[in-house]
This record gives sequence, C-alpha cells and structure tokens, in this order.
Amino acid sequence: MVNLALKNIEPLLCGMFAADIKGGRPSIAPEKLLRAMLLQIFYSIRSECS
Repeated sequence: MVNLALKNIEPLLCGMFAADIKGGRPSIAPEKLLRAMLLQIFYSIRSECS
C-alpha cells in the first residue's frame, strides 16, 4: 500500500525536490524519508495483546 501511495504522489514530490545544481551533497529522496517515518511510527505502536 505504501509503495502504491508513494508512486501516486511521486510527480508532486519531484516538483518539490531540489535539484543538485551547485554540486553539493545530494539530498535524501522524499519517498525514502516518508517510508522511514512510517516504519518508525508502526514500530512504536504498542501491542494491546499482553
């Protein structure tokens, strides 16, 4: 589901993603950052089964 959602918003993210014009260090792709944030959220949810 996440991959499909990220693919759907990819054109929007590409428009906001800064190009590496000045020769500096490349940025982390927004899709990877969003995926990492979701993993953090999912793994921080405590289980109700104890």
